Amino acid sequence: MYRDDKQVWRTFLKFFPVKFEGYEGPALWVENPVADGGGNAQERALLYRHALEKAQKMGIPVMCGADYDPGYDDLFQVARSLGRDVKSNLPVTLYFEQGNTPLQHSDGVLSTGQGNNTNKHGRIRDFRGDNEFWERDKQMRIVVMPS
Repeated sequence: MYRDDKQVWRTFLKFFPVKFEGYEGPALWVENPVADGGGNAQERALLYRHALEKAQKMGIPVMCGADYDPGYDDLFQVARSLGRDVKSNLPVTLYFEQGNTPLQHSDGVLSTGQGNNTNKHGRIRDFRGDNEFWERDKQMRIVVMPS
């Protein structure tokens, strides 16, 4: 997210195959946004709106919910303002594959909710070992369904 020519927020959007009650297919994961350049709540809401609109066009749900980040509450509010169906604390199974690199990393998807995540919970190798494919069950804080 930029304000004029200055980056103020960063995140990444990633697609995961998922399964939960009433849905099986791809979902758009929003990694916990970081305010690198002094980003404000209004700009974070715009970032979330972008993710929601992208997923809406694709007809897939949006998920987020790093156990340690309260900022996702804004996604809930933005989704509700757009009239989207929002589910909270939903059990979800995420499916992973090694992909292009064995060093994929996601603090939010893999965090365990035990204290600070730094160098503890985001290392995919900790979960997959030497397996090329694996899955993880996670209580997802927020799932926004397409309308």
